[in-house]
Amino acid sequence: MHVAIAIAATAAPCSAHAEAGSFAKSFQFAIPPGNLSAALSAFSATTGLQVVASSGDVGSHMSAGISGKYKASDAIARLLAKSGYTASLVGDMVVLQQATASPRAMPIALQSAGGAGTSRPDADESEAAEGDRDIIVTAERREQRLVDVPVALSAFGGEQLRNRGADRLVDLASQTPGVLATVQVSGGDMPTFTIRGVGFDDLRPNGNPATSLNIDGIYQGSAILATGQFFDIERVEILKGPQGTLYGQNSTAGAINILSRRPGDKLNGYVSTELATFGTARMEGAVGGPISPIVSARIAALYTRTDGYMTDIGNANAVATFRPPAGIPPLPVTGMNRDVARSESIAGRAIIEINPSDRTEIFLKVNGTKQTGGALQPSRNVTQNGFAPNARYEVDSDVPTKLNVSGYGITGSLQQSVGDDYTFVLTGGYSHVSHLAIYNGDGVPIRLINILYGDKDDQEYAEIRFQKNDTSRFSWIVGATAFHDDVRIDQTFTMLDTTRGIIQGDYTQKRTSFGVFGDGTWAFDSGFKIGGGLRYTHDKVDFNGLTQGLDPYGVSLLPAIFPLLPYKFDRNIRKSQVSGRIYGSKNFGPSSSIYASIRRGYKGGGFDATTPSNDLESAPFGAETVWSYELGFKILPRRAFLQLEGAIFFNDYKDIQTTAVTQITTAAGVLSGGTRVNAGDAQSWGAELSATIRPTDDLKLEISGAYLGNEIKKVISTNPVERLRRADARLPFTPGVSLNGAFEYTIHASDTMDVILASDGQYLSKYYFDIDNFAVTKSRFIGNARVELRYQNNISATAWVRNLTDTYYPLSRFNSATTSTDLPAAPRTYGITLGYKF
Repeated sequence: MHVAIAIAATAAPCSAHAEAGSFAKSFQFAIPPGNLSAALSAFSATTGLQVVASSGDVGSHMSAGISGKYKASDAIARLLAKSGYTASLVGDMVVLQQATASPRAMPIALQSAGGAGTSRPDADESEAAEGDRDIIVTAERREQRLVDVPVALSAFGGEQLRNRGADRLVDLASQTPGVLATVQVSGGDMPTFTIRGVGFDDLRPNGNPATSLNIDGIYQGSAILATGQFFDIERVEILKGPQGTLYGQNSTAGAINILSRRPGDKLNGYVSTELATFGTARMEGAVGGPISPIVSARIAALYTRTDGYMTDIGNANAVATFRPPAGIPPLPVTGMNRDVARSESIAGRAIIEINPSDRTEIFLKVNGTKQTGGALQPSRNVTQNGFAPNARYEVDSDVPTKLNVSGYGITGSLQQSVGDDYTFVLTGGYSHVSHLAIYNGDGVPIRLINILYGDKDDQEYAEIRFQKNDTSRFSWIVGATAFHDDVRIDQTFTMLDTTRGIIQGDYTQKRTSFGVFGDGTWAFDSGFKIGGGLRYTHDKVDFNGLTQGLDPYGVSLLPAIFPLLPYKFDRNIRKSQVSGRIYGSKNFGPSSSIYASIRRGYKGGGFDATTPSNDLESAPFGAETVWSYELGFKILPRRAFLQLEGAIFFNDYKDIQTTAVTQITTAAGVLSGGTRVNAGDAQSWGAELSATIRPTDDLKLEISGAYLGNEIKKVISTNPVERLRRADARLPFTPGVSLNGAFEYTIHASDTMDVILASDGQYLSKYYFDIDNFAVTKSRFIGNARVELRYQNNISATAWVRNLTDTYYPLSRFNSATTSTDLPAAPRTYGITLGYKF
């Protein structure tokens, strides 16, 4: 029928105020699939709300039904999915209207009469109903449905990550297959990522990452800049494969976008407290919302503390048995410390959004962090220098550990709509971080190599874009970027019991990069699209400093081992690169697509800042490049029993930048070290598949996996032993098989109480930590579980356990032919989390 119809409520009509309250109230629904008119009658009977359709033939549509406890507003959105209708509350009635938006429009949103527009749902509500809506991402610098993005992409909501215990940047790797993260002495706040066999293993902050890390649109030139920013997150997007067009330099592996939670258009917030083993506490909270018709704000804060899970038993045994070389004073005695990695940190963020009109958005953010305490210490795996291996989670250090990190930053952006078809975007930011780490670098209780790192990094970044929106067949983006950072490195290696001296380095590196880019897509009526883009980037890097040998006791062997010390150098790189992509995609209806792409990415050349002591070590290494060929598909229907994504790919990897193990035979013995080099060429190939299964509205299963093969095709080295050793080696941080799984089941204990049972885990086959394949870790499975009680969807209490099987595995492993040390991951931990949100 084409006249207005009313589906009568079985309850008497209420006042408009009461009806509005009912629209936000939760009900227990049991509406089977079938005719939409019958489904709406059942909805009306359950909620007492009158439903009116102003036009169209409601009875000609079908509904998938609904089962479970939902807000009335969420329930009707589910019932109307794919029907072409939207719903709004007008007075005491729910009014249905036929949607006129294009298929690429945002999914159904409910609004009250008199509202200025479609309100973005709260993040928590969005995640709860993710099966009923298109997932919207900004991976290509504009809002797109996930199914329309021609790249392998994983997206995670902030609450989803919190529920799974992913509260550090390094934890992102456990959420998706084909991605691996390793850490430095500072633990999870400074990880390096490897994606599909393409990665980065530089321990110093002047290196170029292989994965472009972006926080609120600002490129982070060093992972250390991300310290203290991984909280109160709206969404995280992980893009796999080179992203050389829109993300520019240093994205040969992929890109990670972290988006802070915005203020929102109504008052909202949360507070959570976590107490766990090893004296761990985490308190996090935020509040946001409008403060005037055009201004909204959000403030978020985080406090953490822990005693750490490692014990330093001290070096009393070494003091009793070891005799330092002649002229060197005895070892200082260090006692037992059961909290060797005890630390405390605070972080804060403030965001202001200004919308002077519906065409203008101004975004401002300031953030800061401070961390004090101890650092992770390497634990010895093999007998070294006569000292037996350490017990698990124990060290016997001869130096007290320390880790201090502080930083701050400011970000701003302007987004201006120009007419209906164009958008202008200007983004910029400044960041500063200071980092001090003191630790036992050799894993033995004598002064082989005790390390002090003191680093500072200042970065500026700016980007300007002008883009044609998806309002016609041809959409495009053109823009330019500017990046500069100033890294100051102060490091001391105390080696009194080997070289009888101390090596000190003081270096400065300044990087400047300018880029211009363009990317466009042509859409055909058939659902077929073709696109491509290019970026031109010019890099300028200046690296200078002084490495000197100190002889505090007049008996140093350093002049014999490093005869060029003190060594002063001044080096530079001037290099331009072109990167880009071409792709084609085909949409089959609104929820399925296939795509094929060819992409080229590059990572700029750089310098080894460990301890350059001659012209060979201070010389720059060249840029690395990756050509990637990928074919993928996405089947992501809303409210479907099954959603699938998959891809196959091949990477041609040239001039690999990596740390190669080197050994120097001296009068003091064999010294092991590492030097950044272009080690050769390689190829990697593989396949990925992920599935989301929803047997009922209350049960969700996620299963994903990746297979990855690789081969070294060319070895670059003048040393025949190295060439032979690497000829049959495998790329580091590249497990052949990775599998992820998760489930979540909701039990509706009452009208106001839900019980949520959930578990997730990851399996990794064995992989290596270095290009020489000295360091290897065996395959492992790490599982986690939680039970949550949720009252009225805003008060929660959760008991959880992580690393359920108490599996020992290294976050990082440092090996040579004769040494092996670990930075171990945490053993089984358990705790409780209490939360309240509004």
